[in-house]
Amino acid sequence: MPRWAIAQPRMHWTLQGNLREILGALEAAAAAGAEGCVCTELALTGFHRRMPQLLEAQALADAEAQIRAACARLGIATVFGVPTLGGGGCCLQQPPLHRCHGP
Repeated sequence: MPRWAIAQPRMHWTLQGNLREILGALEAAAAAGAEGCVCTELALTGFHRRMPQLLEAQALADAEAQIRAACARLGIATVFGVPTLGGGGCCLQQPPLHRCHGP
């Protein structure tokens, strides 16, 4: 039976801070023998009033690429949520949650 870790990373006010938390959770999960790690929804940006400022497409894509690279290096899968802008500038959870797989 596969082992999965569940992570609730500490929220930061910056994309880089949240990215560091996710990468740390992946490292810890892999070190504990997990084959996958499920993060909270919007783990990459966090839930806070500055979230719309973090919704720059290239920055989110770069962060996702770093998560994918970590998954490949660690041989672990992960699920994490990324927001998008909806009509009127509101933030929406992007369905489905992103899935990154190791080798």
